[in-house]
Amino acid sequence: MQKTLLFYDIETTGLNVAFDQVLQFAAVRTDLDLKEISRHEIRIKLREDVIPSPYAIKTHMISIKDMQEGELEVDGIKKIHALLNEPGTISLGYNTLGFDDEFLRFSFYRNLLPVYTHQYANQCSRADIYPIAMLYYLFGKDEVKWPEKNGRVSLKLENINSLNKLAEGQAHDAMVDVDATVELAKLLKKNEEMWNYCLGYFNKKIDTDRISKLDGEAIYLMGKLGHKNNFHAPALCLGQHWHYKNQLVYLRLDLPELQTTKIDDLEKTTWTLKKKLGEPGIILPTNERFMKHLSKERLDIANQNKAWLSKNPKIKQAISDHYLDYKFQIVPEADVDSTLYQNGFNSRHDDELAKQFHLTRPEEQAKLIEQFDSHELQTLATRLIGRNHPEHLSKELEKTYQVYLKQIQNSEKIIDYRKQTRYTPLEAKEDIAKILADPETTKEQIAILEYT
Repeated sequence: MQKTLLFYDIETTGLNVAFDQVLQFAAVRTDLDLKEISRHEIRIKLREDVIPSPYAIKTHMISIKDMQEGELEVDGIKKIHALLNEPGTISLGYNTLGFDDEFLRFSFYRNLLPVYTHQYANQCSRADIYPIAMLYYLFGKDEVKWPEKNGRVSLKLENINSLNKLAEGQAHDAMVDVDATVELAKLLKKNEEMWNYCLGYFNKKIDTDRISKLDGEAIYLMGKLGHKNNFHAPALCLGQHWHYKNQLVYLRLDLPELQTTKIDDLEKTTWTLKKKLGEPGIILPTNERFMKHLSKERLDIANQNKAWLSKNPKIKQAISDHYLDYKFQIVPEADVDSTLYQNGFNSRHDDELAKQFHLTRPEEQAKLIEQFDSHELQTLATRLIGRNHPEHLSKELEKTYQVYLKQIQNSEKIIDYRKQTRYTPLEAKEDIAKILADPETTKEQIAILEYT
């Protein structure tokens, strides 16, 4: 099977992975030598149950008028799903595993499509250029010019693009960002040995082998650690999570507060980092090469903390037990659009029925809804028809769907699995006023928001 790379990017109505929607998807498929094979762009029409964030509009400059054009969500998402699931596809982009991939995961879920197959089935897998760029910035700076803003490095794609002249066009246009990412990858791949080494971190087997050779101590690299920490920190592996078996838990060692930890108040003075094999963060060995950007002060704190943990084995065990046993809180009142992680996997019957649903003509789909075992899937199927082919809902299902729409129109409180509230029309009006009053808002942004 020929392996290919699918570089992609999305632009969305906002940042909530459960309640917002994709507006633009762009992708370039290449071979492993980064030679272009094909390119794809999909525009998706704004759904009537989504209130776009003015801050998102300010960023990607897709007007409300333009949002009225494009494909129905179900049709666009099915095309995206097919692209990511083409056999042998490695899907990747710039920070795709930090945002885009999860956003698409919820889009697949909402549209009754297999959620995880692009991660493992038919030799498909994922990668991310953003953590690779961090590795190159820290340990292989020769290939790329790294921009600085206010005296610190900026690893934002738009700034890297501008300094290195990777691609022309408006930043945060999905296709421009994809082209910039492909060109950045070409620069990085000039150091072929390092390129292949970095890609190994997105291969579960290679990542597992590398971690198994460590004695528990490691350097943990991730964007959220920030510029002031050079994006990495010394850490100690506490072990495999007791309930989420695909997850390792690391304790950060460079925080002086660790030595003030009390058994009955652990979370105030400890910070852990989660690691899924084959995904960011990146686990590096504690050799000289990978420790050269850690300050003497941080290394001294890490050594003091290791000695303190050795002298306080009960507290160390309590820290380990607490974080390895920690479970995400179930939110019973979470809206069904957001309960992907709470529902568990579908029954085989429901998976087969979902496939049948998509093979059935829209005017016949409503007849299948009651056949789903899962009440959540019945609701998702009702909303799927309502969002895309409302004329085919029965009178009873139409009433149910209209109740849901009125909740949004009336700015009622709807929450997701993280207890974040759904964006409302009232909040949108307030945010537009704030942005228009901001002196840094450009004339172009004012024009597009005033129309909104």
